[in-house]
Amino acid sequence: MNMEPCFVCRGDAIVTSIEADKYDVRCEKCGKYIFHDGLHEDRYKNLSEEEIERISKYIKDHYEETKRFAELSFYETLWIEIEGFYKNR
Repeated sequence: MNMEPCFVCRGDAIVTSIEADKYDVRCEKCGKYIFHDGLHEDRYKNLSEEEIERISKYIKDHYEETKRFAELSFYETLWIEIEGFYKNR
C-alpha cells in the first residue's frame, strides 16, 4: 500500500501501479479512478478548487452510473470526456 498524492486533489491516496504509466488511485475525497500517462501529470498539479470539485464529482458520478471506474488521462481531453458524460445522462 503506497500513500501518495492524489493526481486530482493532491490529498493522500493509495496509488498502485497497474502497468507502466497506469495507476489505480483510491482517494478519500475523489474516490477510485484509473490514471493514465503519469508523464503528463504536471497539468493536474495546478488545478483550481472548482476544477478539483468538478473532476471529483465526475469520478464519483461515473462510477455510480456505470459501475466502472473513471479513467483520467490527458488533461486536455478530460474536459471533453466530462462534458460528454453529463450531456448523455
